[in-house]
Amino acid sequence: MYRLTFQWWATGYPPPYPDRWRTAPGRPQVLCFHALVPVPDAIVARPYRSPGGGGEWELEHWGCVSGARRGSVGDICGNLIYNFYGGPEPPIEMLVHASRFFPDLSFRLSWWEDDTRDNNTVLVQDGSIISIVW
Repeated sequence: MYRLTFQWWATGYPPPYPDRWRTAPGRPQVLCFHALVPVPDAIVARPYRSPGGGGEWELEHWGCVSGARRGSVGDICGNLIYNFYGGPEPPIEMLVHASRFFPDLSFRLSWWEDDTRDNNTVLVQDGSIISIVW
């Protein structure tokens, strides 16, 4: 069994480009939530912060807003590691949705709360949360 490990840091800042669901010009995107759990075109067409807009959709379907930024990828002991910055909430729902497309992979998301320095981890496989440590 293979494992994808995501390490996430909250920034609370929106992406520095207007189209939140596409790669910024000249900046490759290592991890794109939109590629894994696409935002419907009807939602993309609405103002992001409007009722029923992208922010609400992201929170419902990804578990966070604004996706991943400043990502990097590496391999540690046979595990594919994605490091990225995101909004103030961890993207647990995005992993639950995305894991349905890769049922043989387990997804582990680790993050740290700045105010408490607590280490949090969630393990997701085949659309289900296997374990969560807060």
